Amino acid sequence: ALISYEYGAALAAPAPVGLSGTGGASVKPLALPAKASFSLGAPNVLYLDKAMISVEGTGISLTGFVPQVGRSIKQMFGLPAGRYGENQPWKWRKTATGRSVTLTYTFHVDAVPSKGISLALERPDVKTVVFNGRPVAIRKRGFYLDKAIAVIDLPRPAAGRNFLSLAEPLDESFEAEAVYILGEFAVRNGAVAVLPDTVPIRDWTVGGLPFYAGTIVIDVPVTVSKNGRYVLEID
Repeated sequence: ALISYEYGAALAAPAPVGLSGTGGASVKPLALPAKASFSLGAPNVLYLDKAMISVEGTGISLTGFVPQVGRSIKQMFGLPAGRYGENQPWKWRKTATGRSVTLTYTFHVDAVPSKGISLALERPDVKTVVFNGRPVAIRKRGFYLDKAIAVIDLPRPAAGRNFLSLAEPLDESFEAEAVYILGEFAVRNGAVAVLPDTVPIRDWTVGGLPFYAGTIVIDVPVTVSKNGRYVLEID
């Protein structure tokens, strides 16, 4: 027999399970294997929160955590610190610099996924997206986690280093944000890798899912001594 056990990614480990027969039979604990086959309820994710930021026509560029470098650039140009600062949008000075700002994210691919990858980002309508030197059409096909985070398809990544650039006007509404690469792959040491056939039951992060926030179905084989009806109990 095969038991499919689904639980949320927020749990550090599955709850104890047991199998009992009908007619008042005692519960027999099931020993869960160290690893088991699995299926994901959503694409896996590579979280990109570091980038190089540059401002058109200035020679200015900074590299670091995205929110920090974004705030630094806005401060240089006298813009409000962020959309979530103490001043509400109606109180901002409607300042336009006449320049564009570009965030360039890099990530490494150890194994090119057999299926396509996608990009999840905020405010795609004001951005120009370039991936490995190729312009990307903004065709939204749903959202990731939040309706404000749109999903668009990316071209096939290259083995090795990949470059993703997002450009938009530098004005009071600009906010530097982390982005998400989505697809059927594992993440190991910050790089895209092959998704394994099995995953450690008690720690998904070492199984290639360090940023995954969806549901997962774990399949556990069970051997019973005779035919009959059995009840699965989870404490």
